[in-house]
Amino acid sequence: MTPKPLQATPNGTVLGDETAFLTMLPDELLLNIAERLTVPDLLQMSLVSKHIGAIAQEALYRYITLPYIQRLEARCRSPIAQLAETLVQRPELARKVRGLDLCPQMEEVSVDTKVAHMFSPWNEPPEQLQNFRMNMLEMQVAGKLLRMLINLKSLHITSMSGVCGTSASDLNPYAYVGNLAMRLFGPWSAKGDVSELLWLRRLEVLHIWGSSVDWAWCLLPRLKTLVLGHYCPLPSLGEFAKRSMIEDLELYLPTTLLLAADELHPNLPRFLGHLPKLTVLCIHLCDSQWDYHHNDVFPILSQNARGSFEALATALSPLAAMLEVLTISTCYHDVPNFFDHAFPLSTLAHFKCLRFLSIPHEAIAIDPTFQPPAPLRPLLPRNLQELHISWPYLSIVQSLEEIVLFPDSFPNLSTITLWPRDDRGDGYETFVYRRHRVWEELGKLDIAVNIFYDKADYRADWDDEDYDPFVINVVCWLERLWY
Repeated sequence: MTPKPLQATPNGTVLGDETAFLTMLPDELLLNIAERLTVPDLLQMSLVSKHIGAIAQEALYRYITLPYIQRLEARCRSPIAQLAETLVQRPELARKVRGLDLCPQMEEVSVDTKVAHMFSPWNEPPEQLQNFRMNMLEMQVAGKLLRMLINLKSLHITSMSGVCGTSASDLNPYAYVGNLAMRLFGPWSAKGDVSELLWLRRLEVLHIWGSSVDWAWCLLPRLKTLVLGHYCPLPSLGEFAKRSMIEDLELYLPTTLLLAADELHPNLPRFLGHLPKLTVLCIHLCDSQWDYHHNDVFPILSQNARGSFEALATALSPLAAMLEVLTISTCYHDVPNFFDHAFPLSTLAHFKCLRFLSIPHEAIAIDPTFQPPAPLRPLLPRNLQELHISWPYLSIVQSLEEIVLFPDSFPNLSTITLWPRDDRGDGYETFVYRRHRVWEELGKLDIAVNIFYDKADYRADWDDEDYDPFVINVVCWLERLWY
């Protein structure tokens, strides 16, 4: 076998064909490739050469996800503390970090004294304490870590109490701790002056879970995307509060929002009114509320406490003239049985700029199982371009026939997507394998119809992990040959 020829790079290093080819690629392309690799692959890439190793290191530190670890001892190693210690020793790496995902806890962890004394009046530990370790709240360590990341653009932070072993996705309020800004940066941050968050001035994307949100976070000059998870009460605002430049907002809210007298979110309209640039809004409704007496969750809406999507539409009214994308969904914790106790909305036609709408079928239809389908023309805005319906019933087909009869009602509509699920509404096969002429008629109007399904639903029903509902396509094809 003939050995591969070797090449010499400009600095005199002899490389094989593959490595020489990599060195000829632009650094931007190499970084783009490296960002798609796993951590073990990046470690292997770093061994190729010094130049490619630097690019691998850039990708390794660009977006960092630190795991949540339930700790029982103060002296166990914390990933947040380890990263802070690394960046203290090598501050040039801190400038490479663009994204960070972490879950700091209100538990003491062991940390190097150099980290503990960062941004203190001394900035350096006394000489007799150098090379020593001390205990410190992990939340405070996270605050010092964030101050080092001057180029940070994306932050996903979940404030954990550390007193119970639940993960950040659970609904147990004891798992979280509030007053995030104060616990990260000290009592002075409670004043709400955005100038005191100078180290986050490049932040563009912010996800906060399990903690109250100070309006100062929303006033960061480059912040465009904000996600507020469970147990994140909206900030209270004065009438003359500064406006935020946020364009994309995602909220996880309880279904108390559908009640006529919502005591949990009375300031939602005022909050939305202070977001003049907002064009994209996603609301996830959660019907689970924590019972402190039984330490368990219970539903919010019931036969005796009925809600209405009209209350949600009223709360969103400050955005009617500017919202372009609206998604109303349910929390990942719930099967949406609360639809049984929620009346649909009357109209969204006054949202004149809305071009994308994703909404549950039962939010726009009264009892779609038995009642005649609701006409879409008075419900939806005329300029709509994409319509996504989740948990649809078969009656949606009759509603879509109206678009065929009155094509000028939605002249810009180009895509209709149905998301049937097995736990609510009618199943996938109901929409696909019955011959609905409306799909063909919509296609003639250049409206694409997509019908998606969740593989887990049907495999569970048939008790066959290899079941594929698309095998029915073969049966239909054979039937056409027969006739």
